[in-house]
Amino acid sequence: MADDLNVEKVSEVFNEYMTIGGKNDIEALFETIPYFTSQQKKVYAMLSFFDTKYNLPRIRSFIDDYKGVEKENRSSITFKKCIEAMALKQHFKGLKLNLGD
Repeated sequence: MADDLNVEKVSEVFNEYMTIGGKNDIEALFETIPYFTSQQKKVYAMLSFFDTKYNLPRIRSFIDDYKGVEKENRSSITFKKCIEAMALKQHFKGLKLNLGD
C-alpha cells in the first residue's frame, strides 16, 4: 500500500483540506484573536488621536511598535486551546465524511 501512495496527490488533498478562501484555518483563527485588552484599545485610540491631531511621529512610531509586539504575543493558552478545538473539529468532520461513503 505504501508503494501505491502518490505523494503529489496526498499533498494536493492536504492543501485542499487546509485551505479555505485563500487562507488556512489557523491563519484565519489567529487573525480573529484580539491582541489588545479594552484598556489598551482606549489608550491606543487616544494616542492615535493625538498623533493625527498634532502630527507626532514619535507617538506614531511608538504605537506601531507596541501594536506589533502585542500582535506577536498573542500565542496564549486560549489561542492554543482554540487551535486544539479546531483541529478536533476538522478531524471529526473528516471521519464523518469518510464514514458516510
